[in-house]
Amino acid sequence: MAPNDQSLGNNELGAWRIFSLFMLLLQKGPLPSAEIYTTIYSDLSTDSASRTFSRDRAVLKSLGFAITEVKTGKEKSFYLSDSNFFDSSYDLSPEDANQLLVICSAVLTDTTFVYQEELRNALSKIVGNFYSTDSDKSESQKLSASSQSKVFPVLYESLSSK
Repeated sequence: MAPNDQSLGNNELGAWRIFSLFMLLLQKGPLPSAEIYTTIYSDLSTDSASRTFSRDRAVLKSLGFAITEVKTGKEKSFYLSDSNFFDSSYDLSPEDANQLLVICSAVLTDTTFVYQEELRNALSKIVGNFYSTDSDKSESQKLSASSQSKVFPVLYESLSSK
């Protein structure tokens, strides 16, 4: 299970196993527990795999990832809940996007803020569509965007270019 047949310590193996579980659960649809055990916990007995999987799920839950369990026949299946991800069908209004940029700009310019890069990346993903190319926008959206203050596109560009 260690990447490239390297020898890893217990902490590294645990981290690798949890990361592998997370990546496996990113697949579409519920995965049967037998498939998860075979893929991630193949070096363990069924009982040990079940206990380890339970602990690994608890770790992912403590990190904020909800794993949904469904019963499929005699077996349980698992998947990452949709609540873990940003639903792009709920777009921000241009006003909300501008407010978000203004609120976050203070911490993004503070060099002591340790999550500066992470916040910058998140803002680029969430707010980016308001200040990207206008080719896919309707005429009313283009007019609305052109009437907005020029400060926000400049702020967005400076945040996303770092």
